[in-house]
Amino acid sequence: MKHILIKTGIVAAAMFSFAACDNSELELDNLIPDEYKRVVSIKDTPSADMELFDVGVEMKSSFTIIRSGGDPALEAATSIRSMTQEELAVYGADYVLVDPSYYTIPSEVDFAPNQGYEIIDITFTPESIVELRQKIAKLAEESPNQAYYVAIQLEQKGETTVNDEKFYILRRLVISDAQLQFNVTGDATFKGNTMAMTVSVPFENNFDIGWDIEFESASVEADNGTSSTAIGSALEAKVLRKALPLEAIQNADVRTLEQGSSSFSYNVTMPEGTPYGTYYFNVKFGNATLNGVPIESNADGLDAMIRFDYWPAVDVASTASSATALAEYATVVPQADMTFVPESQQNSDPAAQAIDGNVSNKWENCWGSGYGTTSLPFNAALDLGSEQTVTMVEIWRRNDSMVTDLANVQCYAAESLDYSDRENIKYTNLTYLGTLDFEGSSDRVRVFTVPTINTRYLLFYFGASGRGSAVSIADMCVWTPKVAETPEDPENPENPENPEETPETPAE
Repeated sequence: MKHILIKTGIVAAAMFSFAACDNSELELDNLIPDEYKRVVSIKDTPSADMELFDVGVEMKSSFTIIRSGGDPALEAATSIRSMTQEELAVYGADYVLVDPSYYTIPSEVDFAPNQGYEIIDITFTPESIVELRQKIAKLAEESPNQAYYVAIQLEQKGETTVNDEKFYILRRLVISDAQLQFNVTGDATFKGNTMAMTVSVPFENNFDIGWDIEFESASVEADNGTSSTAIGSALEAKVLRKALPLEAIQNADVRTLEQGSSSFSYNVTMPEGTPYGTYYFNVKFGNATLNGVPIESNADGLDAMIRFDYWPAVDVASTASSATALAEYATVVPQADMTFVPESQQNSDPAAQAIDGNVSNKWENCWGSGYGTTSLPFNAALDLGSEQTVTMVEIWRRNDSMVTDLANVQCYAAESLDYSDRENIKYTNLTYLGTLDFEGSSDRVRVFTVPTINTRYLLFYFGASGRGSAVSIADMCVWTPKVAETPEDPENPENPENPEETPETPAE
């Protein structure tokens, strides 16, 4: 086997040595053997799938030939041909050759001086695609272990050398129906300061593609009066869903994909001044068509609830401290005003350490000397000191090898909390704000957005641990929006601040 790269390196070293001799009369042609002056190879991975779509037009699949070698100023050339069945069988006994009569491909490629590559198209007619699809189905029925392959290889032409390690491609042939893709296929959560819902097709689009889509505002308080346990909460509570302002969805009236474009995105950009927090909306999707003919969609009949955790997406962990990373975007509730009372505590790791601004210590539930239960579940009260507009909760996990003991915690707002009996916290009128989930040992800090709510009291429910029955918190902060929302006066919605004032009559 010719190890072209190694030999080329040796030649290059020789060139450098001779070039260092000022009196050398050796020229480039004498330094590099002819067979290494122009070399061709295939850039693409040798084995992969080739997916074609049965949409009534010709389809193409491409690969790239790279021209290299010691003298790029020379012209180069190579031949292209299909393997034989015998040659293909060397790579797989169950590989069945696609007869080259089903596609067209250039038989030769010429490279101009200093031309570094050439993209080669393998082209299939609509008729070939239909016939090959039938053959693939028949083969799958008769010999399930076998598959059709397009097998192409390069051949030496003239003085151009073919790299004997990168001279072929094998493509398992897959033929599918055209399918319109939507990146939302069910209830979903997006996080960050923007989000996008994308419609796309997995082929070059030369068609008129359409679909139906409808965006609906979620109710501010959905399922009010019913149990939130239906959506995963452990405690009976009201469900709060803040509606996404529909004007945030850009180009919401678009229902078509232009020819030449294979994707379109509905981008969500929140109006200036919108507080960070969790927002909801509904999306319905279906009735995909290609040139007016119905086609499949991965989301046909979709009717989904979308949750958008809108927040600045800053790297909180990079601050190595709490109450600082989000200061540009929100206002932190002073930790000195807060009181944290869990129903379980280890005396060596008291509750006050969960709200002291120090992420190096922690609160931990009782496992030895302390008070309260040593098992899960249990609750914890967080008194903010006064009513606040809560929009984000920041939680740091412990800073050691047992970081995973806090797997998740459910968060509720309460109308009132009585924690005078710290082992038996009493509460009234809970509103479920969501489950705050951590992932893996590297996930030490998370900022969780919640549906914006005015409350003084938060209740945490600890029901899961990544380490037996142990849970802990190194530090936590509660954030309020810098752009405060002005509640509408239900008695005077048009002029809430001055209910007695009569609006001026516009001048004529």
